[in-house]
Amino acid sequence: MRTIIAGPMYHSAPYAYALVAARAYGALLVLEDRFDPEEILALIERHRITSMYMVPTMFVRLLRLRQRCGAVTICPRYATYRTPPRRVHRT
Repeated sequence: MRTIIAGPMYHSAPYAYALVAARAYGALLVLEDRFDPEEILALIERHRITSMYMVPTMFVRLLRLRQRCGAVTICPRYATYRTPPRRVHRT
């Protein structure tokens, strides 16, 4: 497993994901202290990332960048995200 974490390690979710990946799977961890979509795509290709954990906004920004720049040659097999519960608005 090769994973990338682009979030603050003081937050419980990225920290827990990185800890499980490293301890359970002996994963290669690529840690980024801030999210830069262009840099993340470059790191995915450079390190042949197979899994990643991000928030939904990060995924949207990556997809928009990919649409503008074209396809990446290497894509992760697994992508995990979490989001807080949302209120359902009924009309």
